[in-house]
Order: sequence, then C-alpha cells, then structure tokens
Amino acid sequence: MSYPAVASQPLVAQLEAIALQLSVDEALAMLGEIERLRTRLVIRVLLGPPPKLGAAASTDEGAAWLSSEDVTKRFGLSPRWLHEHRAELRRRRVLSKPSRKASIYHAGRLNRFLDERTQP
Repeated sequence: MSYPAVASQPLVAQLEAIALQLSVDEALAMLGEIERLRTRLVIRVLLGPPPKLGAAASTDEGAAWLSSEDVTKRFGLSPRWLHEHRAELRRRRVLSKPSRKASIYHAGRLNRFLDERTQP
C-alpha cells in the first residue's frame, strides 16, 4: 500500500487525509498497523526514554523490559512457550501486560527463572 506524500502537514493530519482515500481492505490493514504502533508506543512510554548512543553500559541490563520479539531473539524462547507459561511468568513478576494486546518481560527476572528451571 502506497501513501501520498504530504510533507507540509503534521503526521496525524497526513494519516487522516490518507484514511479518507483507503478502500475497506486497506483501512482494515491500516487499523492493524496502527494497533501495532500503539502497542510499541505503550511499551516505549513504560520503558522511558531510549539510552543515549555511546552511553556507558553502567546500567543494569537485567532490569530492561523486553517485547516478545526481543525475548525470542535474546533467550531463544518461542512465542508459544511464552504463552504456555504466562501464568507462572505473571506469578514470578516476569510478565507485565501494559495493555490488552501488549506483553513485556523483565529480562533479569526471566533470566533467573530460566536458570532455576535448568538447575538439577
């Protein structure tokens, strides 16, 4: 789907203008993309401002909150595994639900949880 370029208008006004030109199928697709963006914005608000580039790694990386995609990349856990263990992850305060569709995971607590599971 291509969007007309309207450089002089604010982004929201551009989206409004685009929305009036979409077919029903394109509008449904755009709603899905807007919901995905909304989820990312909620996560950004909860995590606070991004770290400055070149900043020293003095912050506790284990205290970071990660999206499902980041957990999959960092820990190799599948989305299905995360879903099947969500009750236990919530009890252990690893999983947080900032909105109905968003799930974020505390990296340090998840790491401890996985370490405890692998202990004999």
